Amino acid sequence: DLAPAAKDVLATLADTVASEPTLKLRVEGHTDDVPIQTGRFASNWELSTARATAVVTHLVQQLGLAPERLSAAGYGEFHPRVPN
Repeated sequence: DLAPAAKDVLATLADTVASEPTLKLRVEGHTDDVPIQTGRFASNWELSTARATAVVTHLVQQLGLAPERLSAAGYGEFHPRVPN
């Protein structure tokens, strides 16, 4: 689920993307390096992909961006933003 603060940031981002008709956006999802296996997510890879997809879905369904301008990628623990 997206936090209210994240939705605010995405609204600002959507305005910028909408004003640049040739701009395309790739949303990347990440996790930490602690392996997970839950009823909802079998791996960090699935969690990271779900995070990216949730953002893309919000940008399209709630903020009106064209889906052909967006893509989603999930990296799990294999492409960390910061070391753990």
